[in-house]
Amino acid sequence: MENINSWAVSVSVCSVIVCIAETLYPDARYDKVKRFVIGSLILCAIIQPLKDGININSDFSLKLDEVSQADVNDMTQLRYDYTEKMITRAVSRKLEENGISVQSVLAEAVYSEDDAVQNVKVTVNIPVSEKNSGSKIRRAVSDVIGEKADVRINVSD
Repeated sequence: MENINSWAVSVSVCSVIVCIAETLYPDARYDKVKRFVIGSLILCAIIQPLKDGININSDFSLKLDEVSQADVNDMTQLRYDYTEKMITRAVSRKLEENGISVQSVLAEAVYSEDDAVQNVKVTVNIPVSEKNSGSKIRRAVSDVIGEKADVRINVSD
């Protein structure tokens, strides 16, 4: 991070010096030469880290040998949980848009060996007043998920 800060300061200082030099030399006959020299100086200041070699690894690298299988499993589980949460939200919104009153929606994704969503089990808990909305609920869920949806509807008092 220190390298990036010093680079930004050097570019800023170079820009200020160039602005001062430009105002001190107002002769219009040499505008093209002046712009070329000024542009070259600023370009040199900007690409200075390339000359020295960019050393970003010290600040931004993640060493793969430090990542354990438990970390990979945790990240995979987080991805699964997030996917199910987003599916649940999308289904809830769709049911709400269709005017269906629900008590709760729960989506559970079933994954294939290559971590693709193979099937989604959606459980919708509805009040007794919505007991005749089964086909409407199934249609709304399939609009969101597609044919991969296995819809279960529970009617509660």
